[in-house]
Amino acid sequence: MKGFVIVIPLLLLFTFACKKPTASIHDDAFADIPPLILRTSLKDTLTRNVLTTLQLNDAEGVKIKYQNGNYASYFAYEADHDALLQAIGSLPFPRYAIKADTVCYPISFRDIALLKQKVTGAEYEASSFFWDVDETKYDVYECLKPPMRHTLLVSKSSKQVLHRAEYIAQL
Repeated sequence: MKGFVIVIPLLLLFTFACKKPTASIHDDAFADIPPLILRTSLKDTLTRNVLTTLQLNDAEGVKIKYQNGNYASYFAYEADHDALLQAIGSLPFPRYAIKADTVCYPISFRDIALLKQKVTGAEYEASSFFWDVDETKYDVYECLKPPMRHTLLVSKSSKQVLHRAEYIAQL
């Protein structure tokens, strides 16, 4: 019995002392490591059905990937705006998503400015075509499709679309 009393505290000590710390996706543990700047394709972000509906070929873009697993992809392409908003709104999302949109909804450029404050200098530099637009020439829409958030800048005078797809959560 005496040996049992000694063993239990030792087991508890090893259980808690040997636990490795885990990095959360919100930790700043990787803050000093610059993100990877990669080329990406729209077919890696949207479904084949959406690409076909929008008559988009394989549009190229830039992907900013952080060490903690977060990333954002940016694209510039031309598409019919109504078809685009409907297609993004119809993208699938996980059955048990806590929050997901079935339509794209308008947001303000103030929301874009708040979002811009959260991006790193490296991300901003690689995607300045998205962030440095004339507010009077674009409408802004957002659509939450876990694990992605789609932010769309839609030209008021042409078929130009600037698209940001941001990874927002692990499922």
